[in-house]
Amino acid sequence: MNTLRDSGARAFSALVCLFVLSACNSGDASEDKVPTTGSMAGEATIICDAAVYDVMMPALQMHDSAYPHAHITVERLDARMGMQQLMAGNTPGLIIARDYLPDEDSLLQSFDVEHYTEYIFAQDALVFVVRDDYPIDTLSHTLLRRKLLSADPVLRESFPQLEAEPHFVCSNINSSAYANILLKITDMQAPLARFQFAGTADSVFAVVRSAENVIGVALLSQAVKQTDLRMVPVGFMREDGVQIPPRLVHQSRIVMDMYPYPINIRGWLLKGMTQDVVWGTFVYLARDPEVMLYFRDAGIVPEHAHFNLKVSE
Repeated sequence: MNTLRDSGARAFSALVCLFVLSACNSGDASEDKVPTTGSMAGEATIICDAAVYDVMMPALQMHDSAYPHAHITVERLDARMGMQQLMAGNTPGLIIARDYLPDEDSLLQSFDVEHYTEYIFAQDALVFVVRDDYPIDTLSHTLLRRKLLSADPVLRESFPQLEAEPHFVCSNINSSAYANILLKITDMQAPLARFQFAGTADSVFAVVRSAENVIGVALLSQAVKQTDLRMVPVGFMREDGVQIPPRLVHQSRIVMDMYPYPINIRGWLLKGMTQDVVWGTFVYLARDPEVMLYFRDAGIVPEHAHFNLKVSE
């Protein structure tokens, strides 16, 4: 069962060691440099998607240390709730790990509201997590989509070693993890597969550890810390028509466009706030070299970094 995982890990050992972040301040980013006045002082309360709160807070604390006169308070909410607060104008900024849902996009269009100013900080990914002894080694996007849109034993038919059809466990229906299933896999069709909602990502991992036949849904930034669990590789057809086989789930696969479900961690900013302390914070999170190094070491992909990838033989 673990042949793919073990060989993949060996093949990646050299790759990971040579996964290098070079100089981060490129010449085309001059207009996004944080100015020395206006945005480096003041107070604001922003909202952070609960799914990426833990990975974003150290970066926000780095901002606090670098700019002690900029006081940013961060409220933790699930993605759907955070988006509602932004659309109601109750927060000047939102950090979130998903794109607009169709009803949110339609609501903005109905009221002739422009999309929010966006800053992309890093790329995370939607992942599927199982116990190390679980008898599914790999999946394909096609099979995963079929399973999510069916109540039938689709996976058991493909994997006869399964004693029963697995069910999925996710944090909750308002989470960015669940939203990205809709956005990236089911084309906004409600899954018919059985879902269990555990409340938080930590609870998802606890269920995966304790249950016999469950597949957890989470983000890479959450799952990479769970060293006793395994992320299932997913094969897919890339937009350029190249068939990508299942590979070990890792940040370098996102860089190489060899994993099907990358997710942008982004900041959305209310219009008219582009000289505000929240704007300064978002630019810092997107462009600061130390933050980029932190994102790399946290297992995700800093948006504005340059990478030198050397694949081992």
